[in-house]
Amino acid sequence: KNKDLESEKMLPKPEQSAAAAFLPMLESQPVPAEHASMKLSASRLHSVWRKEVLQFAACMLSTASSFVHFCGLLLADEDGVGVHCEIVQDFLKERGDSENVEQLVRDKMREIRSDKLLTGLCHPSLELRTLFLSEMQQFCMPEDPFADKTVAKLMERAEDLSWEWHRRVAAIFSITHIAKMEYAPFYVDGRA
Repeated sequence: KNKDLESEKMLPKPEQSAAAAFLPMLESQPVPAEHASMKLSASRLHSVWRKEVLQFAACMLSTASSFVHFCGLLLADEDGVGVHCEIVQDFLKERGDSENVEQLVRDKMREIRSDKLLTGLCHPSLELRTLFLSEMQQFCMPEDPFADKTVAKLMERAEDLSWEWHRRVAAIFSITHIAKMEYAPFYVDGRA
């Protein structure tokens, strides 16, 4: 009887959306013993089992607005690492495109990465620069690196002789890769 009362408490209230009610319900559920070894971290979203449940729930939401709200809740909980953005990106791959959710992800990535972007693109580590470049392309962040002056700032750093030579080379490397990205040909062809 107590279990029935507990499960009734976990049911969403009529004024509460299904997405808003789902996250606390998921958090309160223990990870099954057979999946406990898959747990990567103490965070609820780093558990493989919970990630799969979230993926299933995201695909089962019947309206576009509930999907946007669900993704918004996950993104609001982002801790600055970008894991939640990656999870929402997986939702989009599985469920299909949603311009509103894509915009939410871009906004969140801009919020957590904007101050680190130039530093990452000028980093001497090829691996780190490649990660920043792939993140730029995957999340369309910034949407247009030519218009938002990202490329211009990289060019300034490449020409600044007070910078270490390896950081200047890294800036040039990043500029050439940005020019090869999907949205770049219009600008490159327009200048040629």
